[in-house]
Amino acid sequence: MKVYFQRISRIKYRHYILVYIQHIQYNLFVYRNFKYNPCFKKDEVIDIAKYKVSVDQNKCIGCGACASICNNFKLKEGRSSPKKAEIDEIGCSGEARDSCPVGAISVEEIK
Repeated sequence: MKVYFQRISRIKYRHYILVYIQHIQYNLFVYRNFKYNPCFKKDEVIDIAKYKVSVDQNKCIGCGACASICNNFKLKEGRSSPKKAEIDEIGCSGEARDSCPVGAISVEEIK
């Protein structure tokens, strides 16, 4: 009985070692491909676009369609306003802009 349990524990131990070695090999593979990939240049600066979200308070009727679609908008004193004025991705703010019945929401790219 004791020999049987020792054999199982050795098999499990070998399995864990093999899994760990495969994990290390995968990480090295990813690192090498990222480091030496010709698409990634060392001194290249990647521009990430930012967007400005604004609500025209004179046009807004306070219907709450934007707040129900996107969590970046909130109703304050019967009018909608963005929680964040500058965002990295358009995401649901674009959907809120399209759903506004009076066109009070604008999403513009900052240069």
